[in-house]
This record gives sequence, structure tokens and C-alpha cells, in this order.
Amino acid sequence: MCNPETNNSAATTQLDLSDSWVFHRGRISRRRLCGADAPAGETVSLPHSWNMTDTFQPGVQYYRGTGAYHRSFACPPEFSSGRIWLCSEGFYGTGKVWINGRPAGNVNGQFLGFRLPVDALLRYGEENSIACRLTNRCGNRELPGIRHPDFLLHGGLAGRVWLEKTGDCYLDDRHLQVHPVAGAAPYVNATVCVVNSGKAAVKAAVAWSLKTPAGSLLAAEESVATTVAGDSRETFSIKLPAPDVQLWSDKSPQLYCFEVVLLVDDRPAGNVKRRIGFRTAEFRPGEGFFLNGERLLLAGCNRHESMPGCGNALSVAQHRADAAAIRQMGLNFVRLSHYPQSPAFLDACDEMGILVYAELASWKSVRGGSWLRKAQQQFAGMLRRDRHHPAVILWGMGNEGRHRKAFTVLASLAKQLDPSRPVIYAENHLYRARRKKTVGLPDVWGCNYELDSLEEGCRAAKLRCVIVSECSNAPYARRGDLDAERRQIDQLAADLPRIEAVPFTAGFAIWCFSDYATLRKARFLRYSGVVDAWREPKLAAFWLRARYSREPFIKLAADWQPENTASAALRRVDLFMTVSAAEIRINNRTVKVVEGRGHHLLQLPFEAGRLEAVEVNGAGLRDVIETSGPAARLQLSVFDEPGTVLRLEVLDSNGNLVRNWDGQVNLDVSGAARAFPYRAGKVLVAGGTARIPVAAGGAARKSELRVSAEGLASAEIGMHDE
Repeated sequence: MCNPETNNSAATTQLDLSDSWVFHRGRISRRRLCGADAPAGETVSLPHSWNMTDTFQPGVQYYRGTGAYHRSFACPPEFSSGRIWLCSEGFYGTGKVWINGRPAGNVNGQFLGFRLPVDALLRYGEENSIACRLTNRCGNRELPGIRHPDFLLHGGLAGRVWLEKTGDCYLDDRHLQVHPVAGAAPYVNATVCVVNSGKAAVKAAVAWSLKTPAGSLLAAEESVATTVAGDSRETFSIKLPAPDVQLWSDKSPQLYCFEVVLLVDDRPAGNVKRRIGFRTAEFRPGEGFFLNGERLLLAGCNRHESMPGCGNALSVAQHRADAAAIRQMGLNFVRLSHYPQSPAFLDACDEMGILVYAELASWKSVRGGSWLRKAQQQFAGMLRRDRHHPAVILWGMGNEGRHRKAFTVLASLAKQLDPSRPVIYAENHLYRARRKKTVGLPDVWGCNYELDSLEEGCRAAKLRCVIVSECSNAPYARRGDLDAERRQIDQLAADLPRIEAVPFTAGFAIWCFSDYATLRKARFLRYSGVVDAWREPKLAAFWLRARYSREPFIKLAADWQPENTASAALRRVDLFMTVSAAEIRINNRTVKVVEGRGHHLLQLPFEAGRLEAVEVNGAGLRDVIETSGPAARLQLSVFDEPGTVLRLEVLDSNGNLVRNWDGQVNLDVSGAARAFPYRAGKVLVAGGTARIPVAAGGAARKSELRVSAEGLASAEIGMHDE
């Protein structure tokens, strides 16, 4: 099957350059940066952000300015002929790149990355140097086009960098279009451009194939050979039958590998692979969204691509973990607010059956002029990069900004590059849309918060459908504050049933998936997430899971600590479950049996000790809350995927979780491993728990991570690099 990490490769050979960069924060001259005596700095691996430890802190202005990277590398012999490209994944910011001290080009990350021809600059058979100087202090002509949107514009090379080799005649994968068509006789429509950058004409053909996940060939065909003149390009197209394919859906996300091989003089000269899925996705007028002919409620959330301690430089494992957390809550839909996001996350959505609303980088900033010219460039790049993903069902043209010409131009561009998907923009003030005459421009109406405007938005939209693109914002819901977390649940319980009851509403995207940082109006921290910034779930995540998931689970939430009240005082207990019945026990005595999935609010007499919920007549699922004593010690354990996240807990002397412990814990790391706390050497704990992102250091030796806090016994854990 196609490897997701190389899904977009058009090369026969790649050289990964993501390790061993030297990073300098601040401006460095080209002469110093590219010289033999380049100054020492911090050694980093990509993805990297220079805003790892200056965000998510009240009163802290994150660094906006210049940063520089450089490294050396040997160019292998097989790179000595053909075309060589320097490629990067997406990041925010602009800058310059040099190879061996010579300009390779100006770059604009545009959240999509760059691709520069560098074969004329390389030295083969000897060491080469590469240097890059970037800034994340960009003018308002660069998208999103606003100095302080309601998210951070992190700096740094937040994606991989690699060299890619093609022949003089190569496949231009930027213009590859693959459209799987489901139906009684499914097929793949595909078009690819062959570029001959040499002077001599060549005989070229294209071989197409479709394979199962296990690699079995389903269909193959080869085009008639065509002469491609020097310094020219030729387009090849096919309608390839796809027998016996299964449909991709949210419940069964079946994927296939579509491959294009270039043949030059009857010999393979390059290939492109795309992972695809066959499905029908329709927004039916007045009826909502239909996947493969069946109505599907799009139940989802908005997602920011960031995490304290990592900035926007998330690893593949972190992207996949986010998708898995969304799926675990029973959600099937995500809006990529408010910029193109990593292919690794889109790959995970393809694999897990999460439908995607992809969006141009904007925030109250849609306009004409130079902004629109940059927007067209980014929009086209996003569509070309992501249109093969079966998960993607909508192209977003902007957020909470409106401009008739801009939306007309962008909608036309979308129809040209991908006529199979509708366009949308997210509107939070219908009266402004009326004034700017943008109400009838999108195919699907996107409504932020104004639930009373759904009917008017629906009538105006071309497909007579609405998505509530943002709802249920609870920026006060700090994890560990039980009352605030419960108010967030009340907001969800008020909004979501109301949205679901409107037949022409296709679905919703809660604001938002995780807590995030912003400098907008000097807010700094927004606790709007249903999980915290490190992806530790809040009560809202369990509420969603109880409402939308089909997987069995039980979760209790309560303040089960002694207070200056009578021991029989009633306490509020929240029970979330998807099982049919649960028995509530206090110190092994059954006090209540609760029936029916969902969220149950109980009032129970407090008694110090063990509060327990146990599934009745099932597999024995249970959840337990123990009354704890004073905090006594810390505990570290591996959480979920070994080598990516550690879990920190504050325990009493009996090993019970101290759920009311909030504060900071010191973190020390020895060895080659790296940890990513939100501040150097500090971990933020809420509700007695925290997560610590970690990464192996690349050396074949053991590393130790140690946590400590005044008055508590410390804890440590070892990590072995693989």
C-alpha cells in the first residue's frame, strides 16, 4: 500500500535532510550563515518551531522575528544527473535559501512548503551546505493577513526538508489530478503532466495502476508513447476501470493505492503514488449531508495545529494521536481552522474515517488586491496537494471575513481545480454578509454561532445546506476546574440538540478540539478545547463520547474529598456511559442502578472512600474515584504510544490520584532524549495529571527523565532509543 509519508513523492530518489540542523534565533548575515565558520547554535531536527517555550503563558509575547538554519550534507553519486529539487513541508513565514553560499530562491511557507530547483548549485562527490533564513514577522500581504489572528503564527521550519531527484523528463505531481468515481461501474479519472526540461526530444509513455491495500493489482493500463519535445510538456489522461472496489466511509475507511509510472524510451523514469478512496459525498438541498447515499450527521470540532512545548512542529505520531482522540469521542468531522494543515493529519483522517473541511489561511482578513493574489496561490496549492484525500469534503475560502470579489474568484478557482467538492466560508455576522453581498456565494453556508440565522443562510446557499462551522465556545473551561468544565457541558447540551433538530443542517464543528494560545486582545490563553492543550480530556470530551461513540465506556466525575460538611451531604456526580446500565457503588455497597447511554447527573451522599460505576450484565467495564489524602509523591508512566507521550500523576501515600492538585512540576532530562514542556524545565499540572511530549534522541543509549516538586517524592523513568 502507499506509504502516507511518501504519498506525494514524484521522485525515484529522495535524500532526507530533516536532522542535524544548527538553529540560530535572531538575524544573521548571509556571509556568516553560509561561511565555513558559521556560528555555533542549537542542534535541532525538523519539524522545528522557535516558539516551543514562549507560548501558553499569561503576559508572554511570543517571538516574532528572524531565525536561521544551516547544515552540511553529502550529495550521493546518483544525484549527479537529472533534476534535483529542494523540498519542504508546510510552515508559516517567508525567507531566503542558499546552497553552497549561492541563492537558491526566496520562499514563502504558506502552510504548504516549497519546491526549488537546485541541481545547478550542488557539488557532487563532496560536502554541500544549505542555509535558510526565515521570519514569522510578515506584513499583512502574507496570509492570513492580520498581525494578531486568534491563533499564533509560529516561526520555524515546521515540516520535513528533503532533496528529490527526477530525470530531465519527469512527472509534475503538482498538476496530478486523481478522481475516483464510485457507482455501479467504478473508475479512476486521472490526468498528469510530463515535463521534458532537456533540449532533446524523448519518447514518453505513462503506466497507470490501481492496487489493494495488500498490494494486489486491480487494474493497469499503459498509454500510447508520445514524443515530448525538448523544453516542453505533455498531458496524459486516463479513465481506468476499478473493479471490485469497496466504498470508503466513516465506518469503513477503505483505501487503495493509485500509481503513475513515467516511461522514457520504455524504461521507468519516475513515479507518483496517491492513496485514494471511492465514495460519494453530497450536500442535498434541504436534507443535509449524504455519504454513499446515506444521510450522515457531521459531528465534529475545529482543530488548531499546535501544542505548548512543540509550537506548530508536531510529529507524525502527534498528528495521528489527535485524529485518534477525535475519533474516540465518536466525532466524524473536523474543520482545519484556519489554515492548511499537515499531510500527516490528513493521512490519519483518511485512515480513520474522519471527514475534513479544509481551509485557506484567513481570520477576519478576506480582501482583494495583493492579499487575493496570495490567496489564489495558496488556495490552488492546497487543492492540488489535498484533492486526492477521500476525507476532504469541503474547501473553505475564509473565516469571519467577507469580500464578494475574493469569494467569486476563489470559488471559480475551486471549480476549475476540483469540481467534485463544494466551497464554503464561515460567517459570524449575517448582517455584514448581506451588506457585502456574500450571502449567496458559497455552495454550503457556514455559520459561526448565529444559530438564529440558519434558515436564511440555507435559503441563500447554492446547495441549500448549512454547516455550523463554530459553536459552543467555552473559553473559561480550564481543565481541573470542575465547575467550569460542567458549564462547558451545559453549553454543548444547549447547542448540539438544537442544531441536530434542523433537517437542512448537515452538521457542526465545536469550537474547539484543544486549548490554544492567542495574543488577540491580549487574551493569551483560551480554554475552549474539549481536551486541554496537551490533549488530556475534559468532561466535555466524555460528554461527546457518551453521545456519539459506539464503543463501550464508563466515566465518573465528582468531587469526592472531605469538606466541612456532614458526611451525608449530597455531592454532584457526573456519569458518562455508552453501556445500557451501570451499578453505582459506594465502598462496595450498591446505592443506585442507572440505565441508558449518555450523561447522567446524580446526587449521592458523600462517604469517604471508594466511589465506583460498574457495567451491569456486560464485560465488566468500570470507573473508580478514591478519596485521596494529601499529595505525597509523583509518578511517571508511558502513555498510549511508547516514546511519544509520558503521563505524570500526583498521588497520595496510598497511590490514589490527588485530583485537586494544580501547579508546576520541575522536569530534568539526562541523555539523548528530549522532552517538550511548555517552559524550560517546567510541566503544568491540572487536576493531578499532565502529559509530557517526548522524543528519543537518536543515540543508542538510555535516557532518564525526572520530575520533582517541593514536598513530594520525585519520580523518574528511563527511555531507550531505538
